Amino acid sequence: LALASQSVSFVLALMPHVRAALMAHLPPREHVRLTELDRVTQDLRDHRSQIRQKFVDIVAETVEGSAPQLRTVDWDRFNGQCEYFRDVAKNVAGMHNVLTKFLPPEQVQEVFSGIFLSLNRRVPEHLESANPSTRTGRQRIVDEVSHLVTSLTRLNSTDPSVITLDETLRRRFLE
Repeated sequence: LALASQSVSFVLALMPHVRAALMAHLPPREHVRLTELDRVTQDLRDHRSQIRQKFVDIVAETVEGSAPQLRTVDWDRFNGQCEYFRDVAKNVAGMHNVLTKFLPPEQVQEVFSGIFLSLNRRVPEHLESANPSTRTGRQRIVDEVSHLVTSLTRLNSTDPSVITLDETLRRRFLE
């Protein structure tokens, strides 16, 4: 998918030059035909956006697959690292490792902004049923989320300001 995205980006980079060359060689009455080229260019942009969204969807699906692990955690007695958060960090880092090999930094940042926004929505949903009765249990959740956010914000070519999980869950569990 990353190579497909790059290929589409390459073709998109050529399209203005193709359009200019055609415009220079077509008689003015034939310039109306360039609207078809404009439509193809827009279709390619849409296709590239869909490919990038697929990266976000892949991570979202793995996060969803890990969600049942949270239901079994007794946060008041929990000790160690939560498997759910470890899996989320591992899957996001894995996607990052793949994409940074094939995509330029600005495209990686675009994809990861989508991934981070998805996590901002999904992780709190997965913690809806978490209701520790002690402050220690609530702090453990916040600590796990803070650890996850710290590991994600260290990824190169991402915008750490997009991920707000820790703030959201700190307000929910500690305030």
